[in-house]
Amino acid sequence: MEKISQKISDFLGSLDSHTLDKGLLVACSGGRDSMVLLDILHKTIHGKRLGVLYVNHNLRGEDSAAEEAFVRKTIIEKYKLPLFIRIIDANEWHNCGSIENKARDIRYTFFAEILQREKYGFVATAHHMNDRIETFFLNLLRGANIQSLSSIPAVNHDIVRPMLTVTREEIDTYAHIFSVEYVEDKTNSLPLYKRNRIRNEVIPLLKTLSGNLEASFSAVFAILDTDVQFLEQEISARLENVLFHRYRNVWCIDRRKFSAEHAAVRSGIVKKICYGFNVRPGRQLTEYIANAQTVNVKKNDMLIQSKGPYLWFYPHTICYNPQFSVINGKYKRGDFAFSSESGDLEMRTISGNDEIDTPNGRKNIADILKKRGVPETVARSAKVFHCGSGQVAGYFCFGFFGVSQHFYAKQNETAHIFYLNRL
Repeated sequence: MEKISQKISDFLGSLDSHTLDKGLLVACSGGRDSMVLLDILHKTIHGKRLGVLYVNHNLRGEDSAAEEAFVRKTIIEKYKLPLFIRIIDANEWHNCGSIENKARDIRYTFFAEILQREKYGFVATAHHMNDRIETFFLNLLRGANIQSLSSIPAVNHDIVRPMLTVTREEIDTYAHIFSVEYVEDKTNSLPLYKRNRIRNEVIPLLKTLSGNLEASFSAVFAILDTDVQFLEQEISARLENVLFHRYRNVWCIDRRKFSAEHAAVRSGIVKKICYGFNVRPGRQLTEYIANAQTVNVKKNDMLIQSKGPYLWFYPHTICYNPQFSVINGKYKRGDFAFSSESGDLEMRTISGNDEIDTPNGRKNIADILKKRGVPETVARSAKVFHCGSGQVAGYFCFGFFGVSQHFYAKQNETAHIFYLNRL
């Protein structure tokens, strides 16, 4: 069974070596696919940290408890690896809508938390070629676009899938030869979910029409991946064209430029922004954003609002507590800086009456932000800087900033320069 091990080894060799050196977390369900992946990685990865992630969904009663007991015993006693477990309380499933979507969100949130906390490089899941084929048909039934038909990406930021070129038959053979123990999920054979019906009814039928279904789809996915790669590059370039302002998770795009883009590009731009908020937008939302005179939409924890010629995407609840480092250095145009004579400045949240002196007279800061197209919800989180007497020296709002005329720093003169450490 050198072939399957070599495929996984070749895939790992294509990853960023510096990140991989931090170690690998394996998402393990206790099922055949993830136990085979774990067994191969345990044998082939040397000199790197290997850990295991497990989520007990608590949806199958005693079977869920037995699965967790198997995973604990096998990972700790046989493989002697660190095991990180998330047990989902039964109450978390109440009024959750799609159980599959909720379960996926919980898993990947848990993966991200452990990855960051334990400082591993990647999370490896056991998705394989047949999973990718099943996902293709699921997305096809939903009326998906080309990116979704490409289905499961091999690399998605810090989530990697080393077995996407491996077939279910290869996995079965490896498990048999090397006596890999695993738990069989009884629900996989029941027609409870569309994926099960595709796996157990549609795929066997297609195999009667194709000599090698996996090879045929491998060729299809290679074409789709190439097209998607080009489209993603084009969307990134077009996003830069329509982007007016971005600061961390606050985005602002030019509505006129956005509406002039091709529908496929508009859809890609909205998805690229929304995915950062864990929102999966449909084409209907994209076209509404492009064509509505006034936009005010809430999706999960994200707000989308139009403000004059701009369209803003930002968190529904903005917890804005920026922290700055202040150094004395030579002022350059574009620095957020105050004259060296300003003394120590204090920061507080803006009030409706705060003003600064500009070359065109004294102006209200809230009005300045409004004219710059900043939504009121965002502007209310702005911070102002003031001296001991209470006089306002300047303001900062998600990358927008201004300095009162009497506190200007002069070009190439020593100034108090503020550098943002974090929000």
